[in-house]
Amino acid sequence: MTYIADTHIPRASKRPAFFARLNSALMLRSQRNALQSLSDQSLKDIGLSRADVHRECAKTFFSDLIR
Repeated sequence: MTYIADTHIPRASKRPAFFARLNSALMLRSQRNALQSLSDQSLKDIGLSRADVHRECAKTFFSDLIR
């Protein structure tokens, strides 16, 4: 007698993880936008330079989804 185990993961079970990652990427995007709007003095207070902000904001939305 042969038993076949169903190892297929239903598509619905993958959705929560995708939406959690999407939400994370959107929040990160919002934080980057807020970081861009800070003055140079505010950035200096938190130990960042304008170059650090440009480097962070140059990252793509999709790179956040992948990691």
